Amino acid sequence: MSYMTDGCWSPVRPAVFFTTKMDGTLDVWDYLFKQNDPTLSIQVIKLDLLITASSFLTGLTLRQKTS
Repeated sequence: MSYMTDGCWSPVRPAVFFTTKMDGTLDVWDYLFKQNDPTLSIQVIKLDLLITASSFLTGLTLRQKTS
């Protein structure tokens, strides 16, 4: 099980939001298309780092996991 680390709404599509998980996965949710599962799930990094969904809109920033 991987915990969610961050989430943010799309700045241009009201029904779309992004979440990131501790395992480096970025999930894209589109409630108009699919309500129970992510529309797209991408493994963006394989390291054990904390990533933020908002960083994908402004440029990727990574922080080392602290415990």
